[in-house]
Amino acid sequence: LWPESDVGRYSIRVVPLILIFLAMGASQIATWLQTRIAVGDAGVRLLPTGVVLLAMAPALIPASLYASVRPTVDILMHERTEYLPKVSQVHPVLAAEWYGFIRKQQTAAETQSSVESLLRIHDAYAPTHLALGLLFLQQQRFDEAAQHLERALEINPFFAEAGAFLAETHILRGETDKARQVLEDLERLRPDYPPLQLDRATLAMMAGDFEEARSAYSRFVSLNRYQFARAIVRKHRVSLRKGRTEEAAKALEMNEQIDTPDGGLTTSELWRYLGLDLEGIILPRPDSGTVYSNFGLACALEGHHSQAEANWRAMLQLHRDHARTWANLAVLYAIQGNPEKAEETVRIGLQIVPGSADLMAVQAKLSSDAVSLSELDYQPSPIVLPMTHARY
Repeated sequence: LWPESDVGRYSIRVVPLILIFLAMGASQIATWLQTRIAVGDAGVRLLPTGVVLLAMAPALIPASLYASVRPTVDILMHERTEYLPKVSQVHPVLAAEWYGFIRKQQTAAETQSSVESLLRIHDAYAPTHLALGLLFLQQQRFDEAAQHLERALEINPFFAEAGAFLAETHILRGETDKARQVLEDLERLRPDYPPLQLDRATLAMMAGDFEEARSAYSRFVSLNRYQFARAIVRKHRVSLRKGRTEEAAKALEMNEQIDTPDGGLTTSELWRYLGLDLEGIILPRPDSGTVYSNFGLACALEGHHSQAEANWRAMLQLHRDHARTWANLAVLYAIQGNPEKAEETVRIGLQIVPGSADLMAVQAKLSSDAVSLSELDYQPSPIVLPMTHARY
């Protein structure tokens, strides 16, 4: 009966037939309900009427309400009948081709040719366009990369991975305003995706906007800790469901790492969690190795000395041989009027990284009476685009 009507409701031609069947069955259904539900005399009289109204409910839906719901129903039906069957064909092949590429079993050009053939089966699958965008990036064909990454975002505006790579593609093309716009638009939809903040911080450092960089780095570290905690909860839940009690216990032990310096970065465990929607497609983990170094520099240049020291100490916990951080820490102490601590920091740094040019330059300035504090400069770490790993 349902498909017979133009508006998807009961056809008026079959209403008499429906009413006859309802009259015949309503009293029997009401009697059956009375045996299971305690109702009074009024309830006994009203039950048959209630059964009739319940059965007729779809026919009572206003046409205007149906018209507003129908597009959503059509989308869901299309997804079930058209989209999902095609995805089940495309995704396993896409994952296999990507695996061969990252294992260096085939070149970017060879993989590109194979992946492009998948568009003939399903041209509206966002991960296919992401893969093509990354393959063109690998070949430094930035225009084609941008086209496919834009198409991926057009299909799925929440596709944060595609957005982050698109922003960096714009940076590589010298279009920093476009990159900033992509990040701002995507951040409104995916405020919980840490790499977006890392790209924003990188853009701010390149522009010399150290206050914006400090804010973005702070959000990046906070979001990583938030997502890491969620990743641990999920791993614990999945392990218990599979009966792996030891693995579940180890997952809970990872809570201790959340507040460590490493917990503020995009670890392998966290990156696997963030990439759950791309099953079988492993993306390069964002380069966050110099985050605390640049975070500290942004803080120092904006006068937030205690925060700068904390970030540089965190950097040295993770990378004890990072000479530039030792040098910047020494400069910070000298500027704060503590030359003894500055000299001690240089001495410790040179013991760990003997012959470091950065440390020896600071040592020479600290020991020279002719050099004023204003001539002591912080040394920035190289700027690395986190997703593409391109260096500036």
